[in-house]
Amino acid sequence: MPPTLRRGSCAAPAPAHERTARARAAVAPAPGRHEVRTRMTKNGNHAELVCRAIFEQAAVGIARVASATGEVLEINQRYCEILGYTMEEMERHTLFELTHPDDLPASREAGRRLISGETNRFTLEKRYCRKDRSVAWVRLTASALRRPGEEPFSHIAVAEEITERKQLDEMLLFKDYSIDNAAEAIHWTTTDGRIRDCNVAACAMLGYSREEFLTLSNRDIDPDYSHAERLANLEEMRRAGKVCQRRLHRAKDGRRIPVEITSSYFRYHDREYVCSMVKDIGELVKAEKEASFYKTLVEFSHDPIYAIDSGDGGRMFYANPAACAHFGLGLERLRAMRLADWDPQYDSATLPAAIAGIRAGTVGPLETVHRVAGGRLVPVEVTSNFMEYDDKELLYGYFLDISERKAMVAALQESRRNLVAAQRMAHIGNCVTGLDGRFVSASGEFLRILGVSAADFPMTLDGYLDLVHPDDRKRLAATSARTLREHTPGRIEYRIVRPDGAERAILARSEVVSDASGAPDRIIITIQDITRQKRAEAKRLELEKALLHAQKLESLGIMAGGIAHDLNNTLTAIIGNVQLFLLEAPPDTPGRDRIEQAELACKRAAALANHMLVYSGRGILEPVPLDLSAVVRENAEHFRQAAPRTVTLTVDASAGLPLITADQGQVQQVVMSLLTNAAEAIGAQFGAVTVTTGIAECDDDLIQKSRLVAKPPPGRFCYVQVADTGCGMDEETRHRLFDPFFTTKFTGRGLGLAAVQGIVTLHRGIILVDSEQGRGTTVRVLFPAGAS
Repeated sequence: MPPTLRRGSCAAPAPAHERTARARAAVAPAPGRHEVRTRMTKNGNHAELVCRAIFEQAAVGIARVASATGEVLEINQRYCEILGYTMEEMERHTLFELTHPDDLPASREAGRRLISGETNRFTLEKRYCRKDRSVAWVRLTASALRRPGEEPFSHIAVAEEITERKQLDEMLLFKDYSIDNAAEAIHWTTTDGRIRDCNVAACAMLGYSREEFLTLSNRDIDPDYSHAERLANLEEMRRAGKVCQRRLHRAKDGRRIPVEITSSYFRYHDREYVCSMVKDIGELVKAEKEASFYKTLVEFSHDPIYAIDSGDGGRMFYANPAACAHFGLGLERLRAMRLADWDPQYDSATLPAAIAGIRAGTVGPLETVHRVAGGRLVPVEVTSNFMEYDDKELLYGYFLDISERKAMVAALQESRRNLVAAQRMAHIGNCVTGLDGRFVSASGEFLRILGVSAADFPMTLDGYLDLVHPDDRKRLAATSARTLREHTPGRIEYRIVRPDGAERAILARSEVVSDASGAPDRIIITIQDITRQKRAEAKRLELEKALLHAQKLESLGIMAGGIAHDLNNTLTAIIGNVQLFLLEAPPDTPGRDRIEQAELACKRAAALANHMLVYSGRGILEPVPLDLSAVVRENAEHFRQAAPRTVTLTVDASAGLPLITADQGQVQQVVMSLLTNAAEAIGAQFGAVTVTTGIAECDDDLIQKSRLVAKPPPGRFCYVQVADTGCGMDEETRHRLFDPFFTTKFTGRGLGLAAVQGIVTLHRGIILVDSEQGRGTTVRVLFPAGAS
């Protein structure tokens, strides 16, 4: 049994033979009760022996410690092993001395609370400084030894070494930190494509927060990644372990980022995962494109390009296909030739002087002749430069067949036309302006986007600003001034109004170009017509709005249907009994007028349910061919009889309108609701209501202004327009005009115009509203026109 250090004990440590006997006794078979009493009498407290054996042989460190000083009063061998000291060495140290400096305050505070009686025990994780200067982590549990009413003189400390666990934790933290701070983006996905985890670089690459990123899937960041591709890649990873591919990822702001993905397959807790390392290869792709561009530029150039080795007698080192075609020879044949073989004006004697002139930069383009296949001599213009490549001194340049110069000019013009066509297809124009605001040049696409001709455009910045939408001019002028002042690239979206009145959305970029001295010289501006993109975005928002509105209508329709069903069942019984009573009761029956009022109230309740069904789009249609002007004239006469005397009604119903296919009762309801609201807007003041009918050709721009979510296709529409000179509406009222149960009248139910919206929606029509507070309101309702 290991020895035990005891300090502050009254009794001396037992001799070795006694400790051996006690240990043997501790593991001997359990004696009977009589024998136990006998042994306790002879050998002392048996429990103390058992506790001593546990103390000395425990797998954890145990010590009795002076609470105030940290002095070790008694300690077992395991505690010494944890600290790296022998028991004799521990007599010269306190546990406070061996505590790591960073953990000492917490240890002393815990001891103080133990002494003061604030707690009887505590547990903490702390570090000890071992004898070999390494650090040992322990989970320390201390319990006070006290008698009732006395401060503890000492406490029992039980230390479980957790160094290995701490090291593993630190290693895991280090790995997490390393992965999270890796330059390359890393994310983990489940086999169904949902993102399980990611590092900081993955979020930064696509512009998402971590919380947003973890709600995404592969399809969110790679819309082109099909289900079939995902399954095929998964099978390949299961077979080969990993898959490498290039994709385009979509950032939060919509940018498409070229990436290189290395995906690895692994299983964890019987679940399949994919770890993907994603590298932004935008610069690499750009470099590859540039390299490919220059290679393509050289390889497919119509100009013959060459390089000759000046140190090997002018041997042909490289010739592009155009040069090979010029000579009528293959590249391998040309590479076996020297300058004198194809240029009779140069030989080994004259070549050194020519090379020296090229080195000095005194030799410009020169004319000579080339001997091509068949021995024919072709006049050429040669341009040469000097370069070092692969430890060789090369002369490189190009030469032109002067006899074909006109053809080359034609090819150049064709290339320019291609550029113009590309600008037109991309809807991108450019211009160059001086610092004084005068245009140096403007491309044809630039003028086409503005809708002006070169003859009509004043070619000044002020003339350009005249075409900018008035609401955007100040913002554009500020951006232009900042670009010129700070010499930084500018980017802005704004609107222009063409001379024909058409409005276009523009994305403009500008950059200041400096001269050789570094002073600002001119401004290059590109504009892109993004009207189509803006409309597409607006259409997407409209579709979302339509979806929300449809859900709202569906909910209201369900509610209205339920209300109408239950209400009609109830009203049927009430109205039936009321009508039976009125049929059987004499006309002078007391209370008969009250019963009649109850019947009228029931009918109004039924009408209210019908209004709700109409708004929700679930009303019953009985479409018939209708003359809209006739319906208006008929309802105008009814309105004149019921309208206040303060309202003057004027009807201008056009004759010969095409018929519309509509429910006559619902169209009458639309007209009466519009007339009623117009009269109520006038109130007690004198005013006028004007009703007009007619036919209109509606294009997509006008239809998009409809207050209805559903937009019909462009075409011919018959309309009824009601204009009043009433109080008009503010912005909030205009916004909520067709909401159900919204009304500005004390007695209104707020379902009249809501029903109008439902009726016009059912008839695939349009509602246009023009109103300003204090200037009256004009409402135009348009129904699709039939054949004339």
